[in-house]
Amino acid sequence: MLEFPRLKTGVAVQYPVEYAAESPLRAFTFLDGTQQRFVRKRIRRRWIVRLDQLDEGEAARLEEFAKRHFQTLEPFEFVDPRTGVAYGPCLLEGGEQHVQALGPGRSGATLVIVEWSR
Repeated sequence: MLEFPRLKTGVAVQYPVEYAAESPLRAFTFLDGTQQRFVRKRIRRRWIVRLDQLDEGEAARLEEFAKRHFQTLEPFEFVDPRTGVAYGPCLLEGGEQHVQALGPGRSGATLVIVEWSR
């Protein structure tokens, strides 16, 4: 399994990180109009990670990670920065990843990481 790259400070992300937990529901409506709802699948977690203070080495590692992931679609483990809990398998959402130059020696990227539900 791939390993999500760490920044030179040892952390995986910069703050703020957007987080959402989705859980598909199924609802049955009875003749009297009442409903019974239950979760159909396990919770699916999603993180939006914005990195805008990357140096050239960090940007290169991130670009290489994203390139390899999109070529192989190999899942990876991601540690939630809010809780320190590792979730996997995870995938990057979208079809490609671009690291953008923001200034001299400074790059940035936005990643959408999704916990893969089987």
